[in-house]
Amino acid sequence: MAGRRGGWWGLVVLVAAVGCVKDAPEPTIAPEPMVDRPTRRLDGGRAADAGPSDVGPPDQGARDAGPDVGWWREDAAAATPDAGCTEGARVERDCPEGGTQGRLCGPAGWAPWTPCEAACPEGEPRVVESQVDAGELVDLGGVVFRDFESRRWVRYAWVVVERPDGSTAGVVESYFDVGDPSGGGPPDDPSTPGALFVADVPGHYTFELHVDGGAGRCAAPLARVALTALAPPLSRLRVTLVWFTEGDRSPFDAEGVNLDLHLLHPFGTGWLQIPWDCHTQNPSPAWGPDGPAGDPWLVADVLAGPGPEEIVVDTPEETAPLGGGYCVGVHVFSRGGPDGELGVTLATVRVFDGNTTIVTVARELDTVDQFWDVGCIDVAPGAVEVNLHDRVLAPDRP
Repeated sequence: MAGRRGGWWGLVVLVAAVGCVKDAPEPTIAPEPMVDRPTRRLDGGRAADAGPSDVGPPDQGARDAGPDVGWWREDAAAATPDAGCTEGARVERDCPEGGTQGRLCGPAGWAPWTPCEAACPEGEPRVVESQVDAGELVDLGGVVFRDFESRRWVRYAWVVVERPDGSTAGVVESYFDVGDPSGGGPPDDPSTPGALFVADVPGHYTFELHVDGGAGRCAAPLARVALTALAPPLSRLRVTLVWFTEGDRSPFDAEGVNLDLHLLHPFGTGWLQIPWDCHTQNPSPAWGPDGPAGDPWLVADVLAGPGPEEIVVDTPEETAPLGGGYCVGVHVFSRGGPDGELGVTLATVRVFDGNTTIVTVARELDTVDQFWDVGCIDVAPGAVEVNLHDRVLAPDRP
């Protein structure tokens, strides 16, 4: 295998080709065990500090559920037994921190529960430190709530307290185009603790999270995030996937469309091989030869919603001595119902050299288990070639 690559990828060439991964032999599950190594996550954690974030707020799927969604686990004994909805009727239940909340039965059924007041935080705000690369997507809510006690406030306000000179990036609820964060997105939603941020300039950033427990904004911030954004490696290889399904009115719930991004090493001879296919079931395999710098990382992986999913290789290898390139694929894992019910899904894949877009390609997918063979990326000193296959394999493959 080739040694460490150095220098800038200067020339970018786009070549259209026909075919699939080495003519896509039948998938083979190799016997090699998966490497047990923590995975970098969307919340900005690195290999050293990454960990499950499911002790915090639920995933974005809760956003469409409205104010009836709590940030604590409901105590079945404290909940009011289900009552028939007669217009004008009202029921109440105890709140986790004292007091009660109620809901009213109207013409359309039960209204959402009124908010519970939450006690304002006491003492100094929780300080969370994280280190990312400039251009890397960070979920500030994920950073704070990864190890934070589950609790619900009525309103959340993220404030940028400090930023390096030249930075203009702001906090948003989501991005119009995750492949181009400079285009911005909808403002941060104060009803949700989640907020996305992409550092546009290397340096130090400080954010504060202010909350309202129901009786007005708390005097002290709940948390302070100290974010250090590093200049990304010049030769970093990034592949991203986003998708849009016009017929899916609730894209963040479990019944939506779920696509999986794949990156196959040149040594792989078929999709789903371990360790040569990096995807959700093999998120951080050891490829080398330069240790973790040459290994892929599934940085972002969503179970529902329109993405993003992202795989990064900090120091990709020269591919000519390996007999092939890094190949990109997309698997339609699930569609949440009959195939025709949601209509087609438009999937978009982008390949980046650092933060520079090499190629953008889109394809319509409409069937569970379809596999889109996007193409392969050849890496050489001073040159990168993206050979587009852009063909969909039958649902029984892989």
